[in-house]
Amino acid sequence: MLKKGLLLIAALALMAFVGQASAQTLSLDIDASDNKMDDGNTSGMVAGSGTEVVVEVFIAGAGVIPGGQLSFDTDMLTIKSVAVGAGFPLGNTDKTASIGIIPPAELTNGYLATVTFMTASDVTDMEFTVGASINLGGSMLTAAPLMFNASTTPPMPPMPPTTPPTDTTTTPPTTPPTPPTTPPTTPPTDTTTTPPTMPPEPMPMPMMVPALDIDSSGNGMNDGNTSGNAKAGSTVVVEVFAGELSESVGGGSITFSQVPMNFDFAAGLSELATRDGGRTIQFSGLGEDEGLTTLNAYGHVGTAMFMVAEVPATISVEALSVIFASGAEAIAVDGVSVMINPPPPPSLMASD
Repeated sequence: MLKKGLLLIAALALMAFVGQASAQTLSLDIDASDNKMDDGNTSGMVAGSGTEVVVEVFIAGAGVIPGGQLSFDTDMLTIKSVAVGAGFPLGNTDKTASIGIIPPAELTNGYLATVTFMTASDVTDMEFTVGASINLGGSMLTAAPLMFNASTTPPMPPMPPTTPPTDTTTTPPTTPPTPPTTPPTTPPTDTTTTPPTMPPEPMPMPMMVPALDIDSSGNGMNDGNTSGNAKAGSTVVVEVFAGELSESVGGGSITFSQVPMNFDFAAGLSELATRDGGRTIQFSGLGEDEGLTTLNAYGHVGTAMFMVAEVPATISVEALSVIFASGAEAIAVDGVSVMINPPPPPSLMASD
């Protein structure tokens, strides 16, 4: 039976670095070689229109993170492509890039991603900067800006005057001034108290209430069918729901108790990879329009088909995680299941 009122402990990985923002550093490195090492190249030269500029992004001291959303402050460059180290890109605009890391992980050498830009117009001899920030859900980091086409010509020294200036200095008096007899008044003691700087409020953790529904019609609606009948060796169709979600979805991961014969994702979602022999499916929420997917009112993730080897049987989702557009993550820490040919309740069983 479906476990009613299942509440989820969301964004567990984000809590690992809330309160540690001071130890985190976002940095940018101009590097066409893409060596995934922060070489400290924060200035460079670029010319022309449509020229590629490769920038590596690093986060030092981040610990375990589920990803985040990068934002770039520039009118001269637009994002062409994004490559990610520990995770995968969840879509980008001209100025932003969403990145998911499922399961959440630490970054190798702090390397997060390589962003390839294109110059939006002819920038020859134009001096400009590129700033960046990242929203990690519980904290916001800002990088020192990159500088392009900075002038290298030293300023001209001032020319010496042709006529020496007139000496306007005054000869000091020989008699020293008489010191004041009244001592200076002691300034009053400042009794005001500077209020302590409060850390930013962490982002509210998203919640999910997943569910399974036995339904061969594939209507994408949670009809509450948590038990059904089938013969051994037959197939059962089960719809998977994440529940009502308030944010668009960048990607996620779902783990079944057994390997599905087939899994059809809801519109806008697509498979990225499988693990655990096919029990775990990683997916992306990047739709055809390059925007992130919004699930329907029931949070329909997809429809799975299972072979029932013997009855009675239980089909479960052991874990479900979703990364949202903001970079926050929701994790189901308990599974939901449906029963095939469940035994009758004790009150209905024949007595001896």
